[in-house]
This record gives sequence, C-alpha cells and structure tokens, in this order.
Amino acid sequence: MSAPARRSADPPGAVPAFDDGGGAVARGLLLDDERRPHVRDMLGYLLSRATSADFAVRRVRLASLDFRADELRVRRCRVLLGMLDVDSLTEAAVAGRSNPDRAAALNALRQLIEDRRLEIRSAGTTRWSPDFAVFEGLPESGPLPIRSACMIGWLGLDGAGRSGPLLTSVVAGGPAVQAAGARFEQIWQDGWDVLGVISNTLRLHAP
Repeated sequence: MSAPARRSADPPGAVPAFDDGGGAVARGLLLDDERRPHVRDMLGYLLSRATSADFAVRRVRLASLDFRADELRVRRCRVLLGMLDVDSLTEAAVAGRSNPDRAAALNALRQLIEDRRLEIRSAGTTRWSPDFAVFEGLPESGPLPIRSACMIGWLGLDGAGRSGPLLTSVVAGGPAVQAAGARFEQIWQDGWDVLGVISNTLRLHAP
C-alpha cells in the first residue's frame, strides 16, 4: 500500500486538532496516515505561522512538494538533506511546465530563494534517524498557544510509497523542542551549501 498524496483543504489559519479531547492544548500528538490531522495539514499550519523552520530530512523529492505561497511565510527556512537527488530536481522543474499546481509550488519555492529566506545544505556523511523539523516563533496569542513545536518521524517529503503505517509525533514547546533544535544546529554546521545547485536547476527549467 502506497501513501496517498495529502493536500490540505484548510486555509493556513485553520487549526489542526491539537488538543487533549477536552479543549486543552496537548503537549504531544501522534499523527498517522488514516486520521486527521494529517502530516500535510500540520506542516502547512506550522509553516504558515512560524517565523523559522528547520528540517533535517534524509531525502526530499521536490516533484512531490505542494506547499502554497501563503503557507511559506517563514522568515527563515533551513533544510538539511541527507541526499541531494539531482534527477529529482530536474523532474520537479520539468513537471512544473505542464502541471499548474506543481508550477505554483515551484514558484513559491523560487520566491523563498529570491527572498533569501531559504537555505539548503547537504549533510555529506552525517546521518540521523528519524527525520525531524523544528518550528519557532509561533504566535502564543493565537488559537494554538504554543511558541515552538517539533515534528519527528515521517514528514511526507520523500514522495515514496509505504507498505505499512506512517507515524509522526508532534511535540509542543518545552525542553524536548529545545533539544531537537540544538541537535539540528550541530548537524547543520557540518553540512555544505547546495542552494546554488537547486536554484540553477529551477531557473534552467523555468517555464
């Protein structure tokens, strides 16, 4: 069974179910691929509200990304890749020529690059498990009153199918998020910049 692509129908301001069942904010949440909120819902929500987002992902398939411009409001987004797939870059850029949704997603990515809000590094020989993402600067006064969050596990960015459950934990604030952020900083320092490769590929195949 392969994982279906999930595209959130909710606007960025909509709050995913993130309570303890009694209306109180939960400190943690387990997401799976069979019930809402889906990973895609949570990613879109957090990206649209955070001031910074850091991703440590072993593989990203750009052709499968579908983030809207109104979801990419972060002032800084850093992505550490375990593997840079050049073929995937070209595939994504070419797909954008004939697919309006893909074109819109790639244009949003290009805008992040042009605004100098996106940084991408390749991790080289550094490895980690599982993938994780740290979000900071969330509006404490909003409907989801937390300042930071961390998603740990399957982030849905690799475009690969799965034959079993897809599980992701979300931790809201506190020492656990701080620890994840500190570990990201450690492995980020060992990576090298590959944003130019991605930017040039997208520019070369721009419609």
